[in-house]
Amino acid sequence: MTILVTLVVAVAAFAFIIFPFFRQRLGMAGYDEPDGIASGLEPVDPTLRQLELDRESGILTEEDYRDQEARFRGEPGPTTRKPVTSEKQDALDAEIEEEVRKRRRGRTQEGVGLCPQCGERAREGDRFCASCGSNLFPGGGGA
Repeated sequence: MTILVTLVVAVAAFAFIIFPFFRQRLGMAGYDEPDGIASGLEPVDPTLRQLELDRESGILTEEDYRDQEARFRGEPGPTTRKPVTSEKQDALDAEIEEEVRKRRRGRTQEGVGLCPQCGERAREGDRFCASCGSNLFPGGGGA
């Protein structure tokens, strides 16, 4: 009798494990999808579910919810910034690079500066970089 019960439980467990693999062949592909998710009435993604919950609980205003939902879905929302044009980006990059060069060449109030070649810190009184050996005063000046 014990062997028969063990056999029945083993067959039931085996069928339970194997069933998902044969579900498509049996024409039951959407078997485990509730109606709301399959029809698109309920957010499928956990992030969208969390946004929905935050809106319902009052954490997010309706406007913030719409903005976050649009950003997540990749749609342009009311506060989505326009991309920077290539010309503006090039001008910004050039400005940043020039500022970096100025700071690398500049000396601080204590007399400690940065090497214009490699960017290593130089001590007061150094004429050459201890790291790369380049002249810290390329214009001919010195300390």
